[in-house]
Amino acid sequence: MQTRRIANQETPQMAPKEETTARTAPTLKASRPPKEQPYQHQAPTHPQLVEQTLSHWRAHEPAMYARLVKNGELNELARLIATQAQDYATTLIKRQGVQPEDAWSAAIREVILQVESSRD
Repeated sequence: MQTRRIANQETPQMAPKEETTARTAPTLKASRPPKEQPYQHQAPTHPQLVEQTLSHWRAHEPAMYARLVKNGELNELARLIATQAQDYATTLIKRQGVQPEDAWSAAIREVILQVESSRD
C-alpha cells in the first residue's frame, strides 16, 4: 500500500482492483411492491342469505321452523326474506350512502333476525 500526501495529511492509496473474468448473475430490476387494494366488502349471495336464514330459524326459532316445514312454506319464505334483506341492504348503500358491510349487517339484523317478531 502506498501513501499519498494531501494537505499535510497522509492517506493510504488502494491498489487498483484486478479485473476478474468470472461471470456474475444478471441483476433483476427492483420492482415496486404491488399497490394494496382497498378493502372491498363481499356481499353475501342470495343462496348464502337463504342458508343463513334457515340456519337462524333452525337454531333460534324451532317452533316457527317446524310450523313452516309442516305447512310447506319454509323454503319459499326463506327465499322471500333473503330477497328483502338484499333489497334493504342495496337501498341503504345506494340511497343513504351507508358502507356496504354496515348495510349488510343492518339488513341481516333488521330483516332476517326479526322475522318471528313480525309474524306474531
